[in-house]
Amino acid sequence: MNIFYEVSKSLEARQEYKRLKSIFPETDPEKAEVIVVIGGDGFMLRILHKYYGKEKNIYGLNFGTVGFLMNDKTDDLLADIKKANKHKLIPLQAKATLQNGKEKTLLGFNEISIHRQKAQAIQIDIKVNNKKRVEDLICDGALLSTPAGSTAYNFSAGGAILPLDSKTLALTPISSFRPRKWDGAIIPDKTNISFTVSNCEKRPAYITADNKSVENVTKVDISLAEQGIYILTDSNHDLEERIISEQFN
Repeated sequence: MNIFYEVSKSLEARQEYKRLKSIFPETDPEKAEVIVVIGGDGFMLRILHKYYGKEKNIYGLNFGTVGFLMNDKTDDLLADIKKANKHKLIPLQAKATLQNGKEKTLLGFNEISIHRQKAQAIQIDIKVNNKKRVEDLICDGALLSTPAGSTAYNFSAGGAILPLDSKTLALTPISSFRPRKWDGAIIPDKTNISFTVSNCEKRPAYITADNKSVENVTKVDISLAEQGIYILTDSNHDLEERIISEQFN
């Protein structure tokens, strides 16, 4: 099996890289069947973006804080990779229209979120498949989350945790002021969502997609991307099981 290592800057990750490389030598990344990611969840997200669109399997080793997308340290890397379960992660794709008329496209494996850019709350309309469902939502922001990302920021904001194979997305307000009783929605993953910012010069907004952000946004159109990437997780503690367990912690 041909593997290539992607390693975070932490001392522990670098030491583990040296140990594994001495046992399981690496090949050129273009020839690698598996990319072994040594680090935390944030580093893993950067690597998912880096290899998106390429036919690679991604296997993470946790040398971060939470390690939700990662696996535990292993004594037999190749054996664990062979036994691992394979999941296809499909990101969200956002087309953001800016105040100057330009457009930016971003991908989010966890979520796409819109936020107030200054002290004042933002005011947004939310459309679902081109039908306005929420009008004049006054809030700190809102987000659309994938199942893989539903246990992270989405859950902290009060959103639902989604089973990995549910083919759904979580639409969640962030600190909403009006309307107070809207708690969000669970929608099919083929749904198109748009956030339109009202009075954007007085109440500017920015969007975030994983670890990238764009300021001065007037509208965001979000849909499921066409391509995905494969992540490998420990057969004894599969990603689906991790998502279920998070609901009982």
